[in-house]
Parts: sequence; structure tokens; C-alpha cells
Amino acid sequence: MLGASLLSISFIIAKLGWVIALIAIAFTVIFDIYMYKFFVDISHYTQAQSYRELTERAVSKKLSIVLEVSIIISYFGVMTAYIIISSSLVMIFIKNVIGYDANKYAVKAILSFCVIFPLTLLKSLKQLSKVAAISGVAIFTFALSIIVYFFIHVGSKQLCVPDGSSPIKYNLNAFPNVSSVTAFLYFLMYIPSLQGNFTVHTTIPAMVRELQGPPVLRKRVVHISLIVAVILALILQLLVGFMGAAMFGDDITFLQLSHLASGSGLTYYHWCMPLLPLLHIHWFFIQQKFQLLE
Repeated sequence: MLGASLLSISFIIAKLGWVIALIAIAFTVIFDIYMYKFFVDISHYTQAQSYRELTERAVSKKLSIVLEVSIIISYFGVMTAYIIISSSLVMIFIKNVIGYDANKYAVKAILSFCVIFPLTLLKSLKQLSKVAAISGVAIFTFALSIIVYFFIHVGSKQLCVPDGSSPIKYNLNAFPNVSSVTAFLYFLMYIPSLQGNFTVHTTIPAMVRELQGPPVLRKRVVHISLIVAVILALILQLLVGFMGAAMFGDDITFLQLSHLASGSGLTYYHWCMPLLPLLHIHWFFIQQKFQLLE
């Protein structure tokens, strides 16, 4: 629920306006919490080993095959996007820190074979907890940096003055500052992104299966854990999203933070931003592996 989505949440909120974004996020969270209860119950009563098996036992085999193909295609798209984003951020990081323009193909190859491939060799979701600890540090450092910089500059209502550019001033529109047609297109483009920020339903059968203890206790633990995770993710998404959107105002662009010069004073961002998608991508790769093998 937390990871590379923090890099784009501010941009999405700025484009949708805080009113539409808040309504969409509220609806998404309420719907997800409501549906997770059913997913946990079905996983408990069917004792399914995977999301495909859960669908097959609860509905039909044909629908489970269609759903599995859709998930695999979706994961390939997400993983491709993560590799592109990670390599771009690493290149920007290298340029900002040591002033070297790295080859984009070499960076993608190194990330894929030296970082991502070893992570795909994990055999169980339990082993992700070791990587998640490192990922959590980067995530919370990034979120804390957004909050700190927001309050530091909120008095002057000006974030910084990038080299050769005009000042970046605070501003947050209530509604999209574009035509009705463009606003509708924004809605179609970005609402699915907001919904995906709280999606973990495909891993629920594995979580119920791998926990130790009586089945009823496992069901309850997974359900409570999901609620806590959604609430925690919601808090950080709201803080990072709304504060980041307000800080950059009308000057915001996708992954805006990564393009600021190191002289702007936002030093932590140059360290944290490459880590967020890089540490979070292993989750999608290991899910893809389990989806293909089971």
C-alpha cells in the first residue's frame, strides 16, 4: 500500500483538485475495508492456496482463468513501469550527487539483474519482512521530509527557487483548473491510480495460509492487520499527497521532486526517491512469480 505511489499522489491530487481527490480516496478506503472482510472470510472457508484457487472454488474455473490472465498482464505492466521509474530516478540521483550522466540502458540492466532478480528468488511472503524493514525506513523518511518541508515554508508560502526558474509557490485548487472535458479525462486517468494505492486483495489467501495458529485466529489477525495497514497508508497518503500538492502548487509535474536541483535544499528527496520504487518493486515481482507457479 505504501511505496512508489507516494511519488505520484501529490501530482494526482493537484490535477483532480482536493475536493474530488478527497471524495475518491474516502470512497476507495471504505470500499476496500468492506471488501477485505469478504476476501478474508472466503480465504478462510475455502482454504485456498492462491487468489486463482480462491476464485475457482468460490465462483468457477473459467472465471478464475480469465482473472488470473488479467492479473498477470496487469503485473507485467506495473513491473515495467516500476523499472522505468526506478531507472529514471537512479539516473537523476547519480547526476545530482556526482554529476555523471549514466546510460539509461545500463542502469535498467543493472537494476533488473543485480537488484530485482535476487529479490525474486524469495520463496515465501514471510521473507519479505526483512526487505520491508529497509523499505519502511525509506518510505517514512520520505513522508517525514514532505511534512517537515511543508511546515518550514508554509509561512512564506514559497517552497524554493530552482536554478534559472521562477519561485515555486504554495497553492492547492479545490477543483481541476481546466476545461470540463479535460477534467473528466483526469478523472478517468487518475481515479484508478488512487484505488490501486490500497489494493492487496491478491495476497490475502497467501497471508491467511502462511500464518501460524488456529484458522479462526489467523482469519481475525489478517483482517485486523489489513484494517490497520489501510488506515496507516491512508494517513501517509493524505499527508504526503495534500502537503506535496500544496507545496508545488501550479508548478507540479509528475515526479516533480526528483527534478529539483540539489541546491534547492531538498537533499533527503534525492536519497529517498530512488529507493521507494526500487524497494517496493520486489513485492510485485514475487507476487508475479507466485501467480505463475501456483
